[in-house]
Amino acid sequence: MTMATAQMLQAIVLLMAWVYCVVQTIRDFRRRSYLMATVGVLFVVAIAVFVTIPIETHAVKIDLPMR
Repeated sequence: MTMATAQMLQAIVLLMAWVYCVVQTIRDFRRRSYLMATVGVLFVVAIAVFVTIPIETHAVKIDLPMR
């Protein structure tokens, strides 16, 4: 699996988790379960913040001698 494919898969999984949390939070608000809805809102915000944090990368260049 290439790096781009792995990152795409990770993005899809995080998006699915975010959508699930949003839907569950809406259901909890409708059921008047405000404690669980608040926990859901916290998870939605945490996932959104986690996705928007840039990932540091370091490029390393190695020059090998020519024979």
